[in-house]
Amino acid sequence: MAEIILQQNTQNLIAEIKKQFDGKIKIQCGGEKVGFIRHQQVESRLEDGNFIINVTDITAPDYLISHELFHFFLQLNQAPELMLKMTTDDFDIDDKINATAIQLYDTILHATIFRLQEENGFIDDNVRSLFYQGVLATVTAEPKEGSGPDEWGMYRLITLLDALVFFQNEDAEQITEKFLEFYPISANAALKLLEILTANSLRAPFEARRAAVALFKAFDAQLEAWKLPKMYLNTFATLTPVFSERQLKLEVRQLFDIMHSEFKSNVNFASAYIGIQKNDKQNAFVITVPKNADSKEVIIHTYDMTVLELMNTIDMRFLIRPAE
Repeated sequence: MAEIILQQNTQNLIAEIKKQFDGKIKIQCGGEKVGFIRHQQVESRLEDGNFIINVTDITAPDYLISHELFHFFLQLNQAPELMLKMTTDDFDIDDKINATAIQLYDTILHATIFRLQEENGFIDDNVRSLFYQGVLATVTAEPKEGSGPDEWGMYRLITLLDALVFFQNEDAEQITEKFLEFYPISANAALKLLEILTANSLRAPFEARRAAVALFKAFDAQLEAWKLPKMYLNTFATLTPVFSERQLKLEVRQLFDIMHSEFKSNVNFASAYIGIQKNDKQNAFVITVPKNADSKEVIIHTYDMTVLELMNTIDMRFLIRPAE
């Protein structure tokens, strides 16, 4: 393990988060130094009540550590959560869908995280250069032949969308021109997704959820245009629901359609029933029917419950939309 001396702003951020978190924040660093930034160089987890950050590359440790700390900060401050509760029965397909959902949702959170990092002095010209070099080092140029994407098209699209979010404030025009030169197909598609993502301010929890719903739909539309299999993230991925106080008192049938799914719960592998929110058609909860129970009766009983009763019964976290 490499030993690093954290910048003062990193120490300040750790101290700020400790005001909201009782556990320890532990940082572990490897010794590799490749000379560019990718978010795959760091990972974090909660373990035994502590928050563990593992940095595998020390090219820009304070940037990477602060990035994970701000992810944790959003988690502590009621950011909507992405949950992956189902399986297709094919673990390879599950891995691909889950990884795509996580990367897209992280990009939505990054719109806030990059801003916070910049405001707190973690992003400067050197970090921007290292981030740009990381994109070029890990995303191969598109082939000159043909007008459609190759097998790396989806990876390029997700990576470039995240990079465009990173470079929104500084060097945006210059960086966009470079991406369009090296990756014309994927960059043009990423710019369309960026427009959808940034249509929301993303400063309130329900805005992050709204952006995710729209981005998942647009991403599937782009895959379909490229004649690639869709991910169906509006159905497969669960997003923390956001309600007004009034909506919590309504019957479930007034806000949700409960749909029997071809997917199964990845906990007990029983058939999954998905609560699709009527206003945005997004998966908001997943339930299963107990063995030997009558599925029709269970669903009717669920529809009869109030939204608050259901959320408490299935132990589903939800957020309250502030009164206007």
